[in-house]
Amino acid sequence: MDFRKSLKILKGRRWTFISVALVSFLLVVVAPGSDVEEAPIYQSMAKVLLTPSSGSVKAYGGTVQAGADLNQSWFADEVVLNELILSEELLGRVAQMSEKQVPWYQLRSKVTIEPLSRSRGGLNLFSLTVTDLDPKESQKLTRL
Repeated sequence: MDFRKSLKILKGRRWTFISVALVSFLLVVVAPGSDVEEAPIYQSMAKVLLTPSSGSVKAYGGTVQAGADLNQSWFADEVVLNELILSEELLGRVAQMSEKQVPWYQLRSKVTIEPLSRSRGGLNLFSLTVTDLDPKESQKLTRL
């Protein structure tokens, strides 16, 4: 019984429902979309090749001798290299040299490191990628 009553109401007010639906459709089509254009994000990438030094290297209170055994080198482990490059000390120096004076912890979120090749247990080649809203700043930070 209620269904028939609803159909009668729809028939009687047909043009009201059609006009509301048409206005709603036009508002959706004409109104600005929710996909507002986002600012582009730029990436700058550098490939870094690590080679053993010809002498001893002083790093973090210790001395590493260069030699045939690359497993004793500071860059032999991917985790150690990642921590070294993303450290507060190194990123703080890079942040001071940048024009925008970005804090080191914000710079850390912009930098990614990806290993590209390994040999004899050591990491030889990795890519360093910096993302930023400014393409020139991205390039500059990658070079620093």
